[in-house]
Amino acid sequence: PDMRVSRVFLARRAVGVCISVALMYGCGGGEGGQPTEPQQQADADTAAVGVAGGAARMLGGAAAGGVDVVVPSGAATRPVVITVERRESAPEVTDPNRQGPVYQLGPDGTRFVEPVEVRLPYPAGYTGDPFDLVLYTLGADGTLEPLIRQVVDRSAGSGFTTHFSPFWVSSGASAPATVEVTPASAELHAGQTLELAVTVRDVLGRVLTDAPVTFETNHAAVAAVDAAGVVTAGAVGEATVTAHSGDAEGTATIRVTTGALAALAVEPAADTVRVGEATQFRATGRDVAGNELGEISDVSWSSSDASAATVASAGEATGVLPGTVTVTARRGALTASATLVVVPAVQVAGDSALVVTPDSVRIRSGETARLVASVVRADGSSTVWAGATWTSRDVQVAAVDASGVVTGRRAGTAWLVGSTGFGMDSARVVVAPGEVTSVVVEPDSVDLPIGAEEQLHAAALDAAGNEVDVVFRWTSSRTDVATVNGLGTVTAVELGTSVVQATAPNGVAGSAVVTVSRGDPVGFRFSPDPVVVRAG
Repeated sequence: PDMRVSRVFLARRAVGVCISVALMYGCGGGEGGQPTEPQQQADADTAAVGVAGGAARMLGGAAAGGVDVVVPSGAATRPVVITVERRESAPEVTDPNRQGPVYQLGPDGTRFVEPVEVRLPYPAGYTGDPFDLVLYTLGADGTLEPLIRQVVDRSAGSGFTTHFSPFWVSSGASAPATVEVTPASAELHAGQTLELAVTVRDVLGRVLTDAPVTFETNHAAVAAVDAAGVVTAGAVGEATVTAHSGDAEGTATIRVTTGALAALAVEPAADTVRVGEATQFRATGRDVAGNELGEISDVSWSSSDASAATVASAGEATGVLPGTVTVTARRGALTASATLVVVPAVQVAGDSALVVTPDSVRIRSGETARLVASVVRADGSSTVWAGATWTSRDVQVAAVDASGVVTGRRAGTAWLVGSTGFGMDSARVVVAPGEVTSVVVEPDSVDLPIGAEEQLHAAALDAAGNEVDVVFRWTSSRTDVATVNGLGTVTAVELGTSVVQATAPNGVAGSAVVTVSRGDPVGFRFSPDPVVVRAG
């Protein structure tokens, strides 16, 4: 007991005997240690409870705006005189949702080995949902703490505590207090998805089934999340997905590892070897998110033309004859390819070799270029060899005559070989499309109703029929009838006919005729409306 209790003894002589007995013997333990109704001070703010426990109705009890305290047997290790002070203001209580007065139970700091029940009345005039109210107390560090194991009804609420401090009623119990994300951690392969489950609870631990939840991720490239909480694994790494509900949040840690093979690539993408020489290709892989999987060894290899180059099971390609082949790696339904160019081997006669110059030529379709075969000696001197024989590995792309003059025919790449009785060499010829000689517009005639649109397409061709990549200028001969934008989209404006033209940069043009009509009728209207006639 403290000085406050001593003053209570002096001020309230009528109950002094009971309090003294409580301090000496427990006041509440009857024969056999059974709990009895504790001695109370009528209309007072103190009550004595012994180790046998009991119920203390203070300030008239919760039903009359006071406090009920129920101490179970054994909760107090020694008799205690419970005090209560009702205050309309309490500086130490900073709860903005506090409803009604603060009840200071004491002695302050009193602790019990078992939880005791504290019952407080709901504030007069409160019109909200009583289930939105909760009992709070101050924790040892001054933080606001809801009472555990709360029970509520329409007039009062109760909770359980193991220590005495200020107690009060607060609103907002149904607001989200905790968010639990399940699973709290997961490991996914790139491309996999996982739907997170979220449980939102209020301060009383009640599940809020209708609480809105939003999701965010701190690393969308690793783990993206949609509004429904479905996570999609991407790049290898770790990300945190956070679920928000009100001011509460919960997290899940997502670790992403490489996924299954989704794409192949062949390295190098292009290579050149001479006849009889070999080069090594390797297959690499990526998962669906683009994560590198390194070299993929269990692939099968093939050549598009085994007469020009062969490919061994480990990806080694060997040149057989001059030409261009496609080297392909395959695993299941996945394939990837590389280009291999086989050029003639340099053949040496004594201390001389045949060399073709230039070794690479770029011309347009219809243009020509000259190749020269020379004998190069060990000392660096050379002599033009006029008697070389010339052949083309692809005469559809480029042709060569007996004097080494090359003519571009069709866009593409061809290898031209110069040979003599003692050696051979080759040159790479790339043929690009020639000048635009014609423009084709499709469709070449269009019939549109007013307000309709039609997309026209134009192609520029050279003399050999190769398509030339150019930017067209679109025009309409009558913009009051039909307009056209820079991409060839025609819009019908008014009845009539217009010629829409696509013009290449060199002035060559193609056109389409656009006819604008009224279109099919969609309804009828009688005039006059209504029609009135007399009988007969």
